[in-house]
Amino acid sequence: MYLTGNRVRAWQALVVCLLLPALYATPGAALADTVLIAVPADVELMQGPDGDRVIFVGKALGFVGDAQNCAMDPEPRPLQPVVLVDGGGGRTTRSDAVVVLYINGEFVAGLKNGSRIVNLARADSTGNPSADAECTVGGRPYYRYTGTLE
Repeated sequence: MYLTGNRVRAWQALVVCLLLPALYATPGAALADTVLIAVPADVELMQGPDGDRVIFVGKALGFVGDAQNCAMDPEPRPLQPVVLVDGGGGRTTRSDAVVVLYINGEFVAGLKNGSRIVNLARADSTGNPSADAECTVGGRPYYRYTGTLE
């Protein structure tokens, strides 16, 4: 049986639908994964399901190797640009850079452009909720937050 005309286009559409999500996925990350990030302490974030969304807007700006007590190991971590969007719509959108620490407790080289983290909560270095979430990157105070990859 030969594929012609509409059948070829139908197969092409099927292949594109199956492969396209893989092109934009973050290696090692899937929807609903838990992500641990470090955010500068002077950046105000609203926590919880109706709180801020962290949207990644580019590749890593570089790696920071001096993330003292932010992570459980001394590996350099990616510093990535983000846009912080108020989930309730009451504040203006802000931009900054965050340090990606872990996805599901595993080291990653960063998140892809467009990745979103929601349901933020301050956390300790293992990703467990904690009020003691402060750490230091390059001498600047940061807070660790855990959230869900959306």
